[in-house]
Amino acid sequence: MKTSLFLIFYILLISNVGSAQAASNDKKAAGSAEESFENRMIKKNKIISGELDKTATILDHFFTGGVNTDDKNETDLTITNRLDWVDGSDITYKPNVSISLHLPNLEKKWKLRFTSYDEDSQERGINKNRLKNTAPEEKYGVSLILLQKLGKLDVTFRPKVEFKDTVTTSFLLRFERKKQVGRLLFKPRLEFFGRSDTGAGQFAAINWDIPLGKIFTLSFLNEEQYENTNHLLSVTHGLALSHPYNDSMSQSYSLNFEYGRRPAYHLERYTFASSFSHRWYQNIIHYSFTPYLIWSEDRSFSGKLGISMSFDFIF
Repeated sequence: MKTSLFLIFYILLISNVGSAQAASNDKKAAGSAEESFENRMIKKNKIISGELDKTATILDHFFTGGVNTDDKNETDLTITNRLDWVDGSDITYKPNVSISLHLPNLEKKWKLRFTSYDEDSQERGINKNRLKNTAPEEKYGVSLILLQKLGKLDVTFRPKVEFKDTVTTSFLLRFERKKQVGRLLFKPRLEFFGRSDTGAGQFAAINWDIPLGKIFTLSFLNEEQYENTNHLLSVTHGLALSHPYNDSMSQSYSLNFEYGRRPAYHLERYTFASSFSHRWYQNIIHYSFTPYLIWSEDRSFSGKLGISMSFDFIF
């Protein structure tokens, strides 16, 4: 039912734009050549994006008394369609929606974001770089993202309210920096977070990249996370080799080892994944294809094959 609603919403969105353009298309000369599918898609995407930006600008002027600005409006709507398959299970499909509302005058340095999924399970702390073999839990929420410079540190503060069976609040405070030392690019990150249902925690990462020639990059992953409520310690060590094919396509290979402390500190699983990503149609459609192998403790470290695919429509 939910999948059908998302598909209907997307079809209606495109159809309405198409009908709005019908009148102008009728005015064209009778012998004009029919536009390609790619050009039609790009035009419709620009129209929808323009309407989103126009709505955001109206809201921005309403809250600030009609102050004009030359800043580019970066409001965007992303519809993500995800397919997952793991050996021995059925294929699962789950769509998600994310809206980042940019109000240049009112915000200056923060964004308002609406999501239909559990943002923390995908992007916070140790979850960001671990392989996700299932779609995120469905949770509707709104977050306020504050971006600020503190010396040479990039600081992000994100309070959030989520709605599902109950109302849940959370916060995230992140400090991060990129530092070039010779050929090495260090990427330290420190996070403090808390949720009204699961309590507080902290996350720290010391990751770095080493360029190998002009194309390949070797990345080292060293991350730990501690959640106070369950006294749960999680650690990830890994490495990845990545390279671009061109400006829009890239390939990466990663090997990660994930550790936990239940009942004692030990290896819980390790994964090998190969991921191909493509930013298609001028930043309108993005897709990725990731086959992977998982060796987990609960299966006595016998390998299990899986495939994850995602398609993003960006307006």
